[in-house]
Amino acid sequence: LLAPGLPYPSTMLRAPQVHLTAKEAAGCTLASDAAAGEGYDSENVAADANGGDIGTTPVPLRSALDKVWADLSDRTRHLKMPQHWSRRVGPEGQQYFADRRSRLTTWTDPRLLGKLWDQRVDRSTGRAYFAHLKQEQTTSTDPRGCPPNWEMKLSSSGELYYAFHPTRTTTYVDPRGLPEGVSAAMTAEGRLYFRDRSTRSTSWEDPREGQPEDTLQKWRCDELRNWLEDQVVYAQGTDRGAKRQQEDGATTAPQRRR
Repeated sequence: LLAPGLPYPSTMLRAPQVHLTAKEAAGCTLASDAAAGEGYDSENVAADANGGDIGTTPVPLRSALDKVWADLSDRTRHLKMPQHWSRRVGPEGQQYFADRRSRLTTWTDPRLLGKLWDQRVDRSTGRAYFAHLKQEQTTSTDPRGCPPNWEMKLSSSGELYYAFHPTRTTTYVDPRGLPEGVSAAMTAEGRLYFRDRSTRSTSWEDPREGQPEDTLQKWRCDELRNWLEDQVVYAQGTDRGAKRQQEDGATTAPQRRR
């Protein structure tokens, strides 16, 4: 729930893909198909062993976060693939993922999304984006990997924000990508602050301010790796794991103390 007077933030750098229902995504042809990015071959497809179609190895380079998933591919191999998706292995042993609805591929792993999210591929760029099935809106921001008690949400108008459940307040500031041992929280009045476990102190100042991009990327990748390892262990270790990972805001699995 939103705190009274707190606006929905808008942090998208560009307009995402138009939202499509699952049925539309399976059978439609977008206007952007005719203007697909140069070098992105969406027609060169091969028959899938199970009867579907798969695309070629993705053209866009893997992001740093995609590489985190790739580094743990042996441990995530057992996780169930979402409907319409299949896991493939390229000629050099790198894993990628095929969407049978669009016959396009991506480096971005579609697993461990909440049940209200659906990963899709932008035909014009070949990059993954995410559709919120309840709000019928989309975003290029991956909703996974939020810290405990946090959840990424989209408003009915498509604006991106983050909810902190203990105080039932929201913010436009992404709580992910903090240094080890630091976590974000919000007051009951809706003000964001930061807790440092090593010093047992709190601060209004965001530790990411002024940090170089390389440092921020390392913090984000380290955090995602910890989150993903925890999700894998939880899914392997309990019968409830497979169910929990499908729940909206799938950050309820036990996670290591940061």
